[in-house]
Amino acid sequence: KELLALRSSFKDLRAFIETHVGLGRLNRQEAVSMLPPLLLGVRRGDAVLDMCAAPGSKTVLLLSHLAAPAAGPSDETSRGGVIVANEINPQRCERLRVRLACCRVPGTVVCCAPAQRMPGPAGAYDRVLCDVPCSGDGTLRKNPVIWRRWTAGAGNMLHSLQVEIGCKGVRLLKVGGRLVYSTCSLNPVENEAVVARILTTFGGGCLRLVDARDALPGLACRPGVSGWKVWHRGQWHGDWASVQDRFRRKCPNLESLFPPGGDGVADLHLDRCLRLMPHDANQGGFFVAVFEKTAPHPERAGALPAGAAEVCVTEGAAVLPASLS
Repeated sequence: KELLALRSSFKDLRAFIETHVGLGRLNRQEAVSMLPPLLLGVRRGDAVLDMCAAPGSKTVLLLSHLAAPAAGPSDETSRGGVIVANEINPQRCERLRVRLACCRVPGTVVCCAPAQRMPGPAGAYDRVLCDVPCSGDGTLRKNPVIWRRWTAGAGNMLHSLQVEIGCKGVRLLKVGGRLVYSTCSLNPVENEAVVARILTTFGGGCLRLVDARDALPGLACRPGVSGWKVWHRGQWHGDWASVQDRFRRKCPNLESLFPPGGDGVADLHLDRCLRLMPHDANQGGFFVAVFEKTAPHPERAGALPAGAAEVCVTEGAAVLPASLS
């Protein structure tokens, strides 16, 4: 955008793009950011939940899939459908509403609520998109300030919030439905650690990871990792036991940030996750995991305690979800 503004030869093109974006005829989005809606596999008639929808680029793409003409003869099962677009921040929610209104396509409901406390009965949605708040270190090529401000422990603060949002999405998902979890981060604590925690919370009989690499042939991606270290208070830790040994008197609750111990990590098939690296295909860094719900979840699995505060507490700091949006 800055490059277009500096070069006078692109003024007409820039004016054209901005005009048609404002009219809802064009949608600007980085290529890797289009992967979650594509992998979600939205069909006509689906009830879709976008849990963290602003600024709305992915929601617009989901809406276009929902409104696509049916491949065969139209019938009751191929009509209708709805997208519920949620955003916790009121200002961003208003901008989201304006953007979706420009599309002039019916079938969207905009709401403003904490994603981890999203109201609704269990199994209400056919498809759920969890493009969660993250540290954003995968965008370092277009956001150079990340090079100066990046810290190894940045993802630790967001991990518990990301797990809560993912678990809530699973609870709202129908049996046979699909959930896509994504971030623009390369940190395993925000990616594979969250995926592993969601899978162990609901169990293999309820939820499984889908290998989505064959869905987009030719995509330059790498498999998810099964091992990583965690930075905490000036030191790297290779496993949860090393944290317990270091803090014998008062140990912080960081167990879910580490890979499951023993052979448990192999059973999760974290290699089915997709990692997109900036230098592999001249793109932004991105992470995607596709879940399929195979059976009803246990009644209390992944549920927040009734009196739980809507904060993310890690490394002795409490952060309101609104500030993480």
